[in-house]
Amino acid sequence: MPKLLLTKRNIDSKKHVPSVDSGQVDYFDTELKGLLLRVGKESKTFYCMVDVKDKETGKFKGKREKLGAYGELTPEEARAMAPEIIKRLREGRPAKDERQGGRSCNYALPFPAHENRG
Repeated sequence: MPKLLLTKRNIDSKKHVPSVDSGQVDYFDTELKGLLLRVGKESKTFYCMVDVKDKETGKFKGKREKLGAYGELTPEEARAMAPEIIKRLREGRPAKDERQGGRSCNYALPFPAHENRG
């Protein structure tokens, strides 16, 4: 788990964030605990990640939420968004798409699902 001050200069630097041939590497921000940059072969994406204690088992479990791709978001924008998301993750409140029943699309099916299509 490498740690790095997530700035445009550091992220663009091959010295600090070398390219990845396979898999992913997570770079944790040294300024804001819970903010990370996941670097893959073709993308760099900001995430928030916190450990939350499971009430049933008593064990800690990592909860993560995607903020957006580097380039669409600057490190400063991601850092500004992160505290609210980290707070929500710690409180156990679901992400926006989970509140919608896990559906990622907003359109209705062309026919009722219970209809017999035979």
